[in-house]
Amino acid sequence: MNLLGKGTIRAALLGFAASAMVGVFGGSARADFLFNPTGGGAPGAISISGLDLLPGNGVGQGALTAITNAVANGGGDVAGNQFLLKYQAALGTVIPGSQNPSGLNSTFQITFTGVIREYVQAVVGNTAVFGISADQTGSFLHGYQNNSVTFNDGNGTGFTDGTLILTATPIVGTSSGGNFSNIGPVGPLDQHGTDNWPGTTTVGGFGGAVINFNVTSADSTYFVNPENVLALAFSSTQNLPFTSVDPSKAFFDGTIPNIGAVNGQIGPDILLQADANVNVVPEPSSLCLTALGLGGALVFARRKRAQLV
Repeated sequence: MNLLGKGTIRAALLGFAASAMVGVFGGSARADFLFNPTGGGAPGAISISGLDLLPGNGVGQGALTAITNAVANGGGDVAGNQFLLKYQAALGTVIPGSQNPSGLNSTFQITFTGVIREYVQAVVGNTAVFGISADQTGSFLHGYQNNSVTFNDGNGTGFTDGTLILTATPIVGTSSGGNFSNIGPVGPLDQHGTDNWPGTTTVGGFGGAVINFNVTSADSTYFVNPENVLALAFSSTQNLPFTSVDPSKAFFDGTIPNIGAVNGQIGPDILLQADANVNVVPEPSSLCLTALGLGGALVFARRKRAQLV
C-alpha cells in the first residue's frame, strides 16, 4: 500500500541534517570553553570551541504520513501534519583537533540523543518545508558520557549508556525550521562497508534545518563554567544514501524504523544519515543549540506520469 496516496506522491523524505558550520546567538561572540570529557572538573579540563560529532542516524517517525496530510490540507501545525524526529550520534573529536582527548572512542565515549516534534508547512515541487511544533511534549536533547565504548550505530545501541551530562529542550515560537529536497532513487540504503540492509533501497536527498534549545542542566564536572551556561551552535547537513555510517536498526528509545523496501518512499518512517558539529558560545542565561538538521523534510511528488510542481 502506498501510504502517500494513490497517484499523488511517489516518495517522501524527512530528515535530520549532516555537516557543519558555527552559529552565534544573543550577540555573543564564539569563544573557547573549558570542558572535561571525563568529568574531573577544572583539573584536566581542555579549552575548546566545539564538538565534532561522528556521522550518526536520524529517523523521521511518521514523516511520510505527515507529508501526505500536508499535501492534502495545505500544511500547518496541526496533529495530522506532525511527526517526531529522533537522533543519535557519538562525539568524534573536539574543536580544535589538537585538543582531542586521549582515549575518546577507545576507552570512553560521549553520545547525544534527541527527540523533536516537527510539522510540514508546505510542499513545493520536490522540496518540503517544515517548522517546529508548538507541542513539544516529550522533546529533548541529551548528552551522555560513558567510561567504556558501547555505542553501535548498526544496532542502534549504547547511546544512553553512562552519565547524563547535558539536557536541553526546544524553544517554541522562534524562527526554527528547514527544508529538504529529494534527488530521486539512488540504490541501496546501506553503502557503508557491508550492506547490512540487503534488499532495502533508498531515495537520495539533502537538506537542512535550524532548531533552538534552552539548556535545562549541564554537569559542571564536564562543563566547567556553569555560571556561563553554554550556548551551542549545532550545525549539520544531511545526505542519503548512507555512505559514512551504518543505518541503525533501532533507536535509543526502542524505536524500530518502519521504512519499507524503499527508504523515503513507502514509510511511514524515513531513516537518514546525520553528521553534525557543535560549536560553543558563552551565553549568560541559556544554552541554545542550532541544529541544521535536527529536522528536515522532503517530498518527491509525482502524479501518474508527471512530477508535481
